[in-house]
Amino acid sequence: QISEAKIHFALTVVNARSGGSRRDHFEENYTRQLKYDETEQLEKLKESTQTLCIGVALIATATFTVTFALPGGYKADEHINGGTPTLAGRYAFDAFIIASTFSFVLSVMAMVGLMYSGYSILNPQTRRIYLIAALYFGSTSGTCFLATFALGLYMVLARVAHKSAIAICVISPLAVICKQMDLWLKWAVLAQPLCTRIGLTRTLVMVTTRILFSLLMEFWPIIVIFVWATYTSNQF
Repeated sequence: QISEAKIHFALTVVNARSGGSRRDHFEENYTRQLKYDETEQLEKLKESTQTLCIGVALIATATFTVTFALPGGYKADEHINGGTPTLAGRYAFDAFIIASTFSFVLSVMAMVGLMYSGYSILNPQTRRIYLIAALYFGSTSGTCFLATFALGLYMVLARVAHKSAIAICVISPLAVICKQMDLWLKWAVLAQPLCTRIGLTRTLVMVTTRILFSLLMEFWPIIVIFVWATYTSNQF
């Protein structure tokens, strides 16, 4: 969601003219500035890694705790299948388990990426790649954590407060949608100049495709969660 990357993409799409200069002049004018910028970027990279690691660790810890403190509790030992979850076998329970698994695994993957992005022995480009991957995994784990939260409350409230349970499931995705608002606003700003240069139809197709792709990258775990829950429910 970097603004500079979107500007470069828009200029490429409309076949904007690019400038040229002699390599020796470019190196003379910009080498010192590039060295300074690289040092500044490495410092920002270090600070970002430390901050993000806290958030991802909190998601992993909370998900781990929820997984072993299941909604509904466990069956008593004297019953059939004693010690197993009381709500096991329900559609919402299967979805809850997969959501919590995705949340925990993705948050751990994000932590690993942040650990590698903080290694000073790696070159800056590799560290940036690890940081970008960690950002994506951390963001997706947050989406799965929201799904875990909503499904957990739905399981315990559905039979006694069905409307409240539905309201929780509707409200929970708002956090993810708000996170995507920045991306949508940037594309909305770019839409007008793109429309002027390449036409309304191409602009609508391109912007719509980009937005749908971003939604797919954000919500693909939700699709997998409910598809798997449907599959397991049909097995019994």
